[in-house]
Amino acid sequence: MAAQGLHSLKPAGKQGAKPSKEVRAGPGDAGRQDRPERLPERPGGRQKGRNAVMLFAVLCAIGAVVWVLLQLAA
Repeated sequence: MAAQGLHSLKPAGKQGAKPSKEVRAGPGDAGRQDRPERLPERPGGRQKGRNAVMLFAVLCAIGAVVWVLLQLAA
């Protein structure tokens, strides 16, 4: 026999009955999960991200220069 949860849709003893409004979860019943909070930032986290973006941009620029040089040489 399957265990019924605390918020069963069918009240005990009434087969086929409509769910009671007392049983259904409302908009505020979800708890803290529906209100996301910002994660704490580590010191230097933004600087590390900026460095990664700068490195990516430099590598893309180097790749573009190499591609242009190969196209001119062909």
